[in-house]
Formats: sequence, C-alpha cells, structure tokens
Amino acid sequence: MSQFLRSGAKNQDKDDLSGSKIVCIQHSQLEQLLVSLERLTILEDIKKELFEIKQKIGGTNLTNIHEEIQGFGESITTLTNSVKPYMQHIQEERLQREQQSKVRDYKKKINKIWSDTLNKRKLAFFNKLVARGTAEHYADFLKKDVPFFPKKFCPKAVSGESEEEARLKINLAKNKVETEIGILQLRARKHEENMVNLDSKISEEIAKCEEPSIRELLQTLWAEDITKQEEISLEKWKKKDLRLASLVEKKLAGKRSI
Repeated sequence: MSQFLRSGAKNQDKDDLSGSKIVCIQHSQLEQLLVSLERLTILEDIKKELFEIKQKIGGTNLTNIHEEIQGFGESITTLTNSVKPYMQHIQEERLQREQQSKVRDYKKKINKIWSDTLNKRKLAFFNKLVARGTAEHYADFLKKDVPFFPKKFCPKAVSGESEEEARLKINLAKNKVETEIGILQLRARKHEENMVNLDSKISEEIAKCEEPSIRELLQTLWAEDITKQEEISLEKWKKKDLRLASLVEKKLAGKRSI
C-alpha cells in the first residue's frame, strides 16, 4: 500500500498539468479518465486508515504521508471537477444520438402510413386553400359596384331581350355565384376536418411508441414535415390566386374573362 501512495504523490504534478490540457482529450479518453477517477474513491478509505494508524502509534513519516495523500486527493477532486462539464456534454451528445437512432427506427417501422398520410394531408391542405380562396374572390366580385361574374356564371345577352329579362338573368347569375360560394366554403371545412383526422391518425401511431421522449421527437418531426408541405402548397396557390385576381382587371380593361 505504501508503494502505491508514494507513486500517487510522485504523479501529482503530472495530474495537475493534465487538467489544463483536458480540452484536447478525445471523447473515448475522457470516458476512460472518468472511470479511473471514480475508482480513486478508495483514497478516502486510505486516508481514514492512515489517520487511525497515526492515532495509534504516532509518527512523523505517517503524518507526512497523510499530508501527501490529502494533497493528492485534492488534486484529483480539482481534476474531476474540470472534467465533469466535458463529460456531461459527451453524455448529452450520446443520448441525442441514441434518441435520433430510435426515432429513425420507429419512423421506418411506420414509414408507409407516415408517407401515405402526409401525401393525403398535403392534398387536403391545398384543396382547402383553393376552395376558401376561390370563395373569397367570388364574394369580392359580387361586392363591386357593377358585379363581376366569372365566365361560367356570366349571363348571356340575347338580341331583343327586355330590360326585365336581362335583370332577371343577372339576379340568377348572382344566385349561382352565391350558391357556389356556399359550396366552396363547405368543401374548405371538409378538407380542414380531413387534415385534423389525418394528424390524429399519425398521433395514434406515434402514441404506440413506449418512450415519451421519442414520441415527442416524432411529433416534432411530423410537424416539420407538414410545415414543409404547406409551404409548397402555399406557393402553388399564390399562382392560382393571382390568376383569379386578374379576372376583374381584364374585365375592366375590356378583355374577355378567362
């Protein structure tokens, strides 16, 4: 035992120097160092044993050894404290890698359901945009001082028809547009309900995963996937939206509606 203690005292300076270079140690080396440090808890037992011997027989040599051991133990404590933040970072990275691996494995397990549901939701979201946006445009058309009708609803003028007949045709066209607006609004709500059901379907599949942290990550991944799809659909709708908005401008410019 005394040989081990002398060796520990001689290595004190080296251990102190290693503390300043710990940042450069590779992850695997840090892990090995932590294990070694944990094993050095026997120092406390050695110190207690030396103290008991000192009390029994008293001795200058033992006193010196006890002081050396105490100093070495303090160096080890300092080194341990300096290593802890790096080890914590390593453990967090390891946990993150393990979680990502589990997420990939579980997503792969339900990949067919995931992909099919994502595609259906993408279609439902785009159809909702089209139905709701078109209804809003049609409503704006009817609010004009001179109502504007999309081509498929335009009343056809007949040579020699009376003003009363022309007025009735305009009213009929308005009713058709208002009816179409109602239908489009119903379709938009239907598509939105479908989106909610599809989200619930994926949530049910995710809920089958036993680990709460993995479930949470899968939900986040689903949210990211649908956000990307919605952004693509919004870009597509902008083009169609501009086309509908141009109907009134072309009509006012004396051009035929499209």
